Amino acid sequence: MLGGPLPATIKDIAARLGISHSTVSRALGDFPYVSDALRRRVRETAAELNYRPNALARGLKEMHTRVVGLIIPDLMNDFYATAATIIQSTLAAEGYRLLLCVSGNDPKTELAYLRAMREDRIEGLIWVPRSTHDGALREYAEDDVPVIEFARKASRPLDAVLADDSGGAQAGTEHLLGLGHRRIGVIVGPLELSTGRERLEGYSRALRTADIEVDDSLVKVGRFDRAWGRQATEELCDVPGAPTAIFATSSELVLGALHGLASRGRDVPADISLVGFGDPDWFGVRRPSISTVRFATEEMATAAVNALLLRMHARPAPRQPIITRLSCSVVLRESTAPQGSARPRGPDRTQLKRDAFGRTPPP
Repeated sequence: MLGGPLPATIKDIAARLGISHSTVSRALGDFPYVSDALRRRVRETAAELNYRPNALARGLKEMHTRVVGLIIPDLMNDFYATAATIIQSTLAAEGYRLLLCVSGNDPKTELAYLRAMREDRIEGLIWVPRSTHDGALREYAEDDVPVIEFARKASRPLDAVLADDSGGAQAGTEHLLGLGHRRIGVIVGPLELSTGRERLEGYSRALRTADIEVDDSLVKVGRFDRAWGRQATEELCDVPGAPTAIFATSSELVLGALHGLASRGRDVPADISLVGFGDPDWFGVRRPSISTVRFATEEMATAAVNALLLRMHARPAPRQPIITRLSCSVVLRESTAPQGSARPRGPDRTQLKRDAFGRTPPP
């Protein structure tokens, strides 16, 4: 019978230091988000206890599923559908399979998918966050599974790939200001989302720079969906001193805004100018075509995959979160016109019914 003490384990080090065994594992493995001071304490304690890595356990830990998770809020949204396709094809070229889940912007569904994907032992995650879910993300960190936030920013210590939402919204608003519009309505989604908050910030900053006070009656905060786009547009059309231009800050909000304008008998751009955010194909096909703030969907999706692969393969991985913001550009089309250029409205035009795509039904 062999004598002597049993070899120390990671759990022994954790018990000595009063920290979790997963934190010990991360410190010994030189993973990010561990302070230099804690890393030094863990290694000193490991040496003191004569800790030696267990080769079998390390081998089990290093078994790869080659599966990456992706959580998006809406597969019907052109931006997310396109981004998912690019992410899948880019990962496939690197030998990974994609596990796709659609949260419907519901925090409970989102959390359920986060937990299920962890149980499925995905090797990395790209997600569009609706809520922070700090507890679930802490478990991912403890398992050394990298997480990249995409399009929205919710949690501070995570890498993220984002559009310059604030700068893009400022540029879109400045385009309308340059056409002489001073009463500009804006429709945004929830302000707890970084996209809603930053797009409203960009709009407000453009007005302040032009020495125009933000009129709360022209600011409509709700959801990023077409139902809210229609409701908000109808409300804007009904306020005293109605806007001469509307900035709808997503493609779904643009579609709702078009329905709302049609219901109020307002033509674009003869009666009111309209600027969108995002650039699905139909923006350039309908008449009038939609002026918009375009973000680089393909570049964003590719950057998210590259950021994830860096975290998965680089040793040592970068210790600080890396935030990548890609610039937006204003695409000028037919839905905007100089303020005051609207033609007179004849009595017959007030009765003319049009759908959201500018078509007049046959008699």
